[in-house]
Amino acid sequence: MSRLKELRTPVFWAEGHPGELNRKAWGIEVSGLCANPQTFTWQELTVLPKSIADARLTNVTRFSVRGRWGGVKVADLFDEVQVDTTTKYVRFWSYRMIYDTTNPIEVALRERTLLAYEFDGEYLEEDYGGPVRGFCPYL
Repeated sequence: MSRLKELRTPVFWAEGHPGELNRKAWGIEVSGLCANPQTFTWQELTVLPKSIADARLTNVTRFSVRGRWGGVKVADLFDEVQVDTTTKYVRFWSYRMIYDTTNPIEVALRERTLLAYEFDGEYLEEDYGGPVRGFCPYL
């Protein structure tokens, strides 16, 4: 059983369960107002410097779970793609491009805003946004 399941973290699927995702064939696109848009493979993402955010995930449905979220700082990815200095917002899209959320750039660049791929040392399961989910403890 995964740590998030042990903590009885609710599972929310805004667009239906994605099924099992193949990490080796998976990628995340970082594009828009940047000089060097890229699609990062799982392998490329996980060799970038890893950051740990000891923080709480909260939801408007009144659940909260605290742990050590591991992943790549959004700020580091922005350095890789050379985000334009005029950028004001960051938009995160779900796997099937049905659900999205937008954060102000100053929040996305904060220390603990991650593209998280693990919780308490375990890779995220698809039930909890795996293989990678946006994690922003400030909002």
